[in-house]
Amino acid sequence: MLDAYSGPTPGQSFVLHTRLDEPGIKKFRVMFEINQTWDWNEFWTNNKYPDDEEYKTSCQPALVYYTTIDLENPKEEYVMEVLGRSHHSGASGELFTDLETLTSALHIAEEIVVKIEAP
Repeated sequence: MLDAYSGPTPGQSFVLHTRLDEPGIKKFRVMFEINQTWDWNEFWTNNKYPDDEEYKTSCQPALVYYTTIDLENPKEEYVMEVLGRSHHSGASGELFTDLETLTSALHIAEEIVVKIEAP
């Protein structure tokens, strides 16, 4: 079972194929993190954290989207929703729910959809 996939944010639509290896799992959460470098705004400025080298290319933090899949009540597709944001330079696994200072980061993806296909 895929636990994580990491790579640059694609510039267009993409499909990730995976499967559940453990029978019996009926409900689970799918999470997706997305970020766009160099997306400064009035709050997330290039001098906000001058001693943090990683932040200097990160700008607005990555957003974390989620959806809950329930195989006992399946849907054709699940539209993911924003759950929160990551640490400004990815230094921790903590999830922050304050999104008020984010601007263009909230518009990286028009829509993120998970589709489930029966085997």
